[in-house]
Amino acid sequence: MAAVLTAGCPARKRLEAIAASLHPAHELALFPDLPAALAAAGEGPVIVPVTAPARALAAALATGQPPRQALEAWKGQAEALLAAWRPARRRVVLMDAAELARGNAASLAVLEARLGLQIPRPEPAEDAGDGQPRPGLMLLLAMAVLRSDPAAEALLGRLEAVLHGPRPDPVLDLPAFEAIWADLAAAARAPAGSPADSAAALRRECGLLRESLAQTLAEAEELDAARTDAERQVALLREAVAQKHLLETLNDALEQRLAASERQRQRRESVLGAMLLRDARRGEAGAPGDAGNEPGA
Repeated sequence: MAAVLTAGCPARKRLEAIAASLHPAHELALFPDLPAALAAAGEGPVIVPVTAPARALAAALATGQPPRQALEAWKGQAEALLAAWRPARRRVVLMDAAELARGNAASLAVLEARLGLQIPRPEPAEDAGDGQPRPGLMLLLAMAVLRSDPAAEALLGRLEAVLHGPRPDPVLDLPAFEAIWADLAAAARAPAGSPADSAAALRRECGLLRESLAQTLAEAEELDAARTDAERQVALLREAVAQKHLLETLNDALEQRLAASERQRQRRESVLGAMLLRDARRGEAGAPGDAGNEPGA
């Protein structure tokens, strides 16, 4: 007989007792998760005690997990379980762990049908409950959280639809609410502590406040020094920018003067070249006349 048992599963003792009462060939093989059981259990059935969703979520909340984180963790676990169950649903028997732990007759009848064996019924004295703590505020909160998320509520319905055997009514009864009320009343009556303890706590709080104030003042001084340094850097940058603009203006003026000087030089060279050309032409034109006036011509 193969079973998937998580840590603290209330059905562990019941399954161990069932296995001990059967023929030695049907010893109990335990696995941490369903894929491991399916891989190692051959073709035989695999029993998976499932903790009621509200109880599982309440246990997670009791450890200090925030409701959203606990709900997302439960949804991931439930999705993984259903995904592993679906292709092997002919072999896998999902049962409510609390009802199996109680030795519920209908739950044991389901096991007998799936195992093909007769399981001894527990004596009334053996039924010591499921070993779970009595319902409390965490269970109420868990039930509200499950109903507040549409995806979780749909997943809850899918899981309940494939569980074999009876399932307990998730609604708390009057004795459970009376137990919750008793817990709250006891907490309200708890002593608040002696005046000396209160004074010591106030002194510690004052010391912490002084340290926090000193640290805040030190950080303010550092920020002020950093601000002063930043202002000085900004002033230097502004001065550098102004000098840059001045240099650019001077450079533009010099470039304009150089361009004007270049234009004047070009004009002078042009005039000089024209004068030289004119003089050269005059010299060429006067040369024959000069030759005819020579003596003896």
